[in-house]
Amino acid sequence: MRFSPGLSASLAVLLSVLLPACEWMPGRPRKADEVVAPTAVMDFSKLFTQNCVGCHGAGGNISGSFALDDPTYLAVVPEEKLRAVITGGVPGSLMPPFSIAHGGMLTDDQITVLVQGISAWKPPAANSSALPPYSAPPGQAAAGAQVYETYLASLRKMAGDAMFADGFLANRAFLGLTSDQYLRTLILIGRPELGIPNFERAIPGQPLSNEQIADMVAWLISQRKNEFGQPLVPVPQ
Repeated sequence: MRFSPGLSASLAVLLSVLLPACEWMPGRPRKADEVVAPTAVMDFSKLFTQNCVGCHGAGGNISGSFALDDPTYLAVVPEEKLRAVITGGVPGSLMPPFSIAHGGMLTDDQITVLVQGISAWKPPAANSSALPPYSAPPGQAAAGAQVYETYLASLRKMAGDAMFADGFLANRAFLGLTSDQYLRTLILIGRPELGIPNFERAIPGQPLSNEQIADMVAWLISQRKNEFGQPLVPVPQ
């Protein structure tokens, strides 16, 4: 059967009107229900919730690791370091790699979305040049022992003794699961949601210097020991 050109055009117009109306039919999948391939997700909020919130929390919620939206952390961490850690993880620690190339599930473009989204939280007035650097070599363990005692004494006055029952930062299990950089980052930014202030507030009126932070890290590293009291193999960075 052949249709005239006019009739064919009319049918085409009619179909273009009727087909979208079929969306209401029972059982027909909605656009919002379409399955999106994991590697096609490019929304920062979804990527952050799916990959980061479980360990790092959000909005002040208590979590297993420090908050990525912490203003001090955002002020000191270089963007390239943030990308490197998300991409390749931290060997020997609980931070896994997220890049597909390293065994994770995220593409390079998705990692870029995460890095840019996290970096966008940086406070406009943040001046990283006035802060201790994000990374630095460990200092002198002997000097760090004294700084750590002063640090603990100050925190006890703020939070009481309850949080120190397990040895606090010097807990062997904790030290065995954390990298040197994690220790430094923790002293730098604290865990405000747990009542642990950052380097500026830990000792009132005496912000910790870069040297003091490095010395504390060195002393904590020296406390990595097994059940026989032998030093553990250093955690890779």
